[in-house]
Amino acid sequence: MALRGAVFSAAVGAGAAVADGTREGFHLAAQRVSEAVAAGEVIAAAKGTLKQQGDKVTPKRAACLSAMEPRTVANRIGYPLVEDFSKDEFLALTCFLDTPEGQRIQQARAARLASGNLVFRLTPEESALVGKSLSAPLAAKWSAGAATQPNTLQAMRKVFEEQQAICRNEETSPRPTASAPVNYREGLPPNVGCSQPRLTLVSELPDKPVSVTVRVWIGEDGSVARTAVEKPSGFQPVDNAARRAMNGMRCSSRGSGALVPLTTTQAFVVRAGG
Repeated sequence: MALRGAVFSAAVGAGAAVADGTREGFHLAAQRVSEAVAAGEVIAAAKGTLKQQGDKVTPKRAACLSAMEPRTVANRIGYPLVEDFSKDEFLALTCFLDTPEGQRIQQARAARLASGNLVFRLTPEESALVGKSLSAPLAAKWSAGAATQPNTLQAMRKVFEEQQAICRNEETSPRPTASAPVNYREGLPPNVGCSQPRLTLVSELPDKPVSVTVRVWIGEDGSVARTAVEKPSGFQPVDNAARRAMNGMRCSSRGSGALVPLTTTQAFVVRAGG
């Protein structure tokens, strides 16, 4: 079962919206479950792995590996979760997670994983409580751990691998030498021309139009010094694609005048993914 263009971002009052069984309710349910799994299983397991490794991991590497944001991880595992759980299962899980028992059980599992006890399965007592609230097949899957289901497990491993690569790159990258601060002029002068940024999205289009504004800093050689999302779209794949597009921009000065470092913004509008 595929969910195109779902936006896994923060939601308030998901339980009420879920009850009507609409597409919006399903999106909120998928978002609620993905955020619970991200914080309570994926990130908790990463912290538990670090605790097991102890002194084998440098403080800098440990800090980097612990820097995963629940919202970002939820975005990454949202689609695989939709492959592992049906629509009705998402709706049932959302209602269960909003109960005191559901919250307590999920928090207890997260605490065990983060402590280094890397067993996703619930205790017999917790599984019995889950069995009273959910259907037998769903209770078995949730008790075993959502992150252990085939598609979600593969996505979780990919999240870990990519974070490891980011941390290795940070450790091996040479430290920048101190230099005098650069004063960037605001706006694009009339004598400066820049290449048109091209925004491309490979996958994960939103289901409604969204806009993102990126600020870019151009150095005196015409290349991009850095970029930052100034007004996010609320959909991370779009924000990332916009930054990649701006990173490829190049500027040059017309005539004989030198290019003065400048900063400006570019807005992108991305249409629905169908």
